[in-house]
Amino acid sequence: MRCQTWLGLFFLMCVSCTSLPLGGSAQILAPPLPAATATTQQPIPAIPSSSSPTTAAADSPFDKDESVTDVYDPLSSAARCLARGEKLQAAGHLERYLKQQPQAHLFRFQLAEIYHSCQRFGPAQLHFELFVKYLPPNCGETLRQAALVAHTRLREYAQSRGDTFAEAYHRAAGLLLLAQSAQAIQPVLADELLGQARQALAQAQASRPSHPALIPLQLKLHQLSGHDDAAGFVEQARYHLAFPQPLSPTLSLNY
Repeated sequence: MRCQTWLGLFFLMCVSCTSLPLGGSAQILAPPLPAATATTQQPIPAIPSSSSPTTAAADSPFDKDESVTDVYDPLSSAARCLARGEKLQAAGHLERYLKQQPQAHLFRFQLAEIYHSCQRFGPAQLHFELFVKYLPPNCGETLRQAALVAHTRLREYAQSRGDTFAEAYHRAAGLLLLAQSAQAIQPVLADELLGQARQALAQAQASRPSHPALIPLQLKLHQLSGHDDAAGFVEQARYHLAFPQPLSPTLSLNY
């Protein structure tokens, strides 16, 4: 389908997945994401041909010299910008789309990767944080692989600013994702990854023992380890804690 072709173009031009550093022999490389998944809320539509009637994009502040159809479509405009190598203009169109469709998780991940590739680390961090924060708890493998890349990026940002808590937190989160993916096919490797995740979580707890953001990771660690009683205790305790605080300094949407 044409929409799959254009979503594939997004990945070829702006997504560069890396593996989470594990500090040992156990590593799983995050494979390239498929061109289209069921979690994408609205695929990229076909770009109108040059022979079709066009008008100036009066309602698009990001690409004023672009000719588009009568109805402004941020995804088509973003695809055209990427085809011309105009990544930051494409990011502007994706920003506008995500204000209308904030649940389009893969498009938010792609936007964050665009900013990362352009060394715009402030907005990249913001959108990676939003991506992992609002990801559905029982998402599929595609979104889990994207979340692994997001936690890897966030861990790198934490290292660069000397934030030991956020670094350990995102390391633990990434290792838990790897363990979850490995459990069905490589249970021995999954157990090793769970052990590394437990160590990273202990480092984060040593830095901020009562931070509420650690509770979901503790719950997931117990669930993946088969500790049902401990998982139930953590599940009950989480409802008596304060509302989770942000892991990193507050970043403004006006960048």
